[in-house]
Amino acid sequence: ALLGAYAARHCTALPLSPLRSLLLAALDSSVAVRKQAVHALDALLLRHAQDENVQQHWIAGVLPRIIDPEPSMQSLVADLVEQHVVRDAL
Repeated sequence: ALLGAYAARHCTALPLSPLRSLLLAALDSSVAVRKQAVHALDALLLRHAQDENVQQHWIAGVLPRIIDPEPSMQSLVADLVEQHVVRDAL
């Protein structure tokens, strides 16, 4: 629902792929849309952990949010990085 609203406001053509749409949503001015996009990218990574395309989109969409102006986004991304990167490395 959030991505549909995002597309209706910001896109003049259909997005090339759902992953690309999530990357665009991760840049939205709305914190709620950015959080939803990050959660969606994370859910895709959990379900398709071996898919390099999903991995690349997770990196491109989630990691830059570590310097998001919203502290709750920074915290969310820090938790996800700890879960997927730090713990997996140990």
